[in-house]
Amino acid sequence: MQRTVQQNVSRPGRNGEALQIESEGSPARAPRLSAAALAVAFMVMTAGAFAGQVNHKEGAREAAKAALERSVRSILEPALRKSAGVGFRSFQCELPGQLGAGNRFQCEGIDEDGDWLGYSIRIEEDRSATVVLASERASALDAETRATLEAPCRRFLDRYQARDWAALDADLHPALKAEKTYASASSDLREVRELFGGIRSDRLEVHAVDESSRNQLVYTLDCKRGRLSARFGLEQDDHGMWRVIAFLVSALPGSREQAMLLEKAGRKSLAETIGAPVAGLNAPLERLMRPGDAVEGVVELEDGKRMPVRIAQTGWKDDFDPVDYRFSILDVTWLVRRALAHRLPAPITVRCNDAVVPDGGETGCTATGADGTRLDLEVTRSGGAHRMHRRAPQGG
Repeated sequence: MQRTVQQNVSRPGRNGEALQIESEGSPARAPRLSAAALAVAFMVMTAGAFAGQVNHKEGAREAAKAALERSVRSILEPALRKSAGVGFRSFQCELPGQLGAGNRFQCEGIDEDGDWLGYSIRIEEDRSATVVLASERASALDAETRATLEAPCRRFLDRYQARDWAALDADLHPALKAEKTYASASSDLREVRELFGGIRSDRLEVHAVDESSRNQLVYTLDCKRGRLSARFGLEQDDHGMWRVIAFLVSALPGSREQAMLLEKAGRKSLAETIGAPVAGLNAPLERLMRPGDAVEGVVELEDGKRMPVRIAQTGWKDDFDPVDYRFSILDVTWLVRRALAHRLPAPITVRCNDAVVPDGGETGCTATGADGTRLDLEVTRSGGAHRMHRRAPQGG
């Protein structure tokens, strides 16, 4: 049974009555956008507008975008009218590059009262889609609801500011502390505190409800050495007390601070992949704004060697997974030598037609083992992923 976590939190309706939403178990009083947030499923396939990969020719792209927006709006708007008594004044979606299972896209609208609403939508295996997060400006919350939800976040931020890690830990939801990833998340939190310094001011920006009815609050933190975003998932414990059950404190996408953190994480990740100390990573990391964005650059090893790399954003800013980026080596000779390490005796000599395989393209390579065994290869690339095939012998 799905647990409703918004118990005892109400928001006045249009006529002064609290809005109520039916769910499994007992009815729950909830913020108005919750109706649209509770696992709404709908088909996004419309008149053949989509076929796995969206056609990026301008005319077809605009037609697909319009079809997507009509499909999503036709499902969300009735739910909004039922729970809040208003529809959308305007509505638009960000066209996804692909509609494969697990991919997401974002939609947002302005309702007839002028309030902003945002939706994060996931594509399912059956080609339907589920609203996984519905958001509104925090200013839309009534004072009582806001105070109730903010209380555990304020305690968290106060203890973060004071570096009182024991008290911060003690106040978290027991289910969070039982997670295997909690120790790593706690360590990352302390590192961010040291890097960015104390909080000078904070602003509550967004209230959201996810597909399991869990409330979220998002703050912007102006710190001594930069700006951060703090996202909190909130749930009541067994005694009815609201506690933080998920958190992520991170730099804003596209910011100088995010580029700084990525550069540090990239050096560590690439050093582990390459098996050698990394001195620096040079890439336009501030261009990484949303999932699917990718940039290329150069990693510099401590021995002076330089290798081409690719960095891609893979995760979503509205979840609690800190592993949102993938660092890939593009040096094709290094990749081939590594792939053949257990197939040919060392040392392996590799010669390729290109230093880097063009994205979506291919190149030819020859690998020769210490015993003279030679392999003629074709290497293809898609994004940061490479595939290697033996080339058929030329006839003649």
